[in-house]
Amino acid sequence: MITEEQKYRAYTFNIAGFALMTPLARIVADPLATFKEYGLNGFIVFFIFCLFLFFAGIVFISIGRGILDTYRKI
Repeated sequence: MITEEQKYRAYTFNIAGFALMTPLARIVADPLATFKEYGLNGFIVFFIFCLFLFFAGIVFISIGRGILDTYRKI
């Protein structure tokens, strides 16, 4: 049985995961503006940092799903 606290924890991880994934959307939505703002070297560093945050967001979403899956089976 899933308690309300576990649902809350899973939901919090879900929101945090999507929040961490949003900086990459800036690059996808308007890459030229980002490139003009940071220049070539800054754009590359920003892109790598955004990829790291994107994968961290996916991990957070997976943790949230894992919380629900683990306690759903009990």
